[in-house]
Amino acid sequence: RLAVSRACVSDALALRSAGRFAAVDGDTSPEALRLAAAEVDDREAALRVTQAELEDLHAECGKLLRLNSAADARAQGLEQRLGLGSYDAVAESALTGLRHMDRERRANGREELRGAARLMFVLAQLCGTPRMAHLALDGNRSGRVSMCEFDNGLRLRLGLDYEAISALERPVLRNLFKEIDLQRKGYLTEEDFEHCHPDIWNEYGRPGWPISTPEHQFDPPPGGGRPRSQARSPARSVPPPRLQR
Repeated sequence: RLAVSRACVSDALALRSAGRFAAVDGDTSPEALRLAAAEVDDREAALRVTQAELEDLHAECGKLLRLNSAADARAQGLEQRLGLGSYDAVAESALTGLRHMDRERRANGREELRGAARLMFVLAQLCGTPRMAHLALDGNRSGRVSMCEFDNGLRLRLGLDYEAISALERPVLRNLFKEIDLQRKGYLTEEDFEHCHPDIWNEYGRPGWPISTPEHQFDPPPGGGRPRSQARSPARSVPPPRLQR
């Protein structure tokens, strides 16, 4: 007993001198040592509980990593599907349709589309749905499209000159972004695209993308002149646009 007590006192003094444990105000009495031993037991029990919780967190983290990997795989598959077909033809058709719509509205005495309405018309032809437009511009897969991503996505990924399309005064990027970001969050979500001129998405989008064709396909007639609008059968499939040019 004396040897054990001496060893306990030595251990307590060593821990206290190392700054890792202090007996009650330097008290090395048997009662203080019992209290210190009880505190150590409590901390060891708390450590075991924490380790058990950490194992649960590791398991949950593993599930999230697998889900993230699956999401990345689906995104890569989406980009591969977008990479098939003639993007230039679809883009040119969308821009041709926009010019055709401008002429029709001027002829009918109506005001031309401006700003985000013009961009949504082109995106409806290229991407089909607000969700696909948001995914095409969301470069880091965060679910939020920043102003920088918005600029790079339109210019580099979709190859669109949004300044010329929107026909807004400078600074075009900020004004166009604010017109879509109605809640002033500083970023764009899928809902922002859905709520931005939904009438245009409903009329010119493709709900069944990427297996459906645009409801309105604008082709210039042979020999030039005004383009004509052709409604094609949804059963026919056209190659979808690709994200990277």
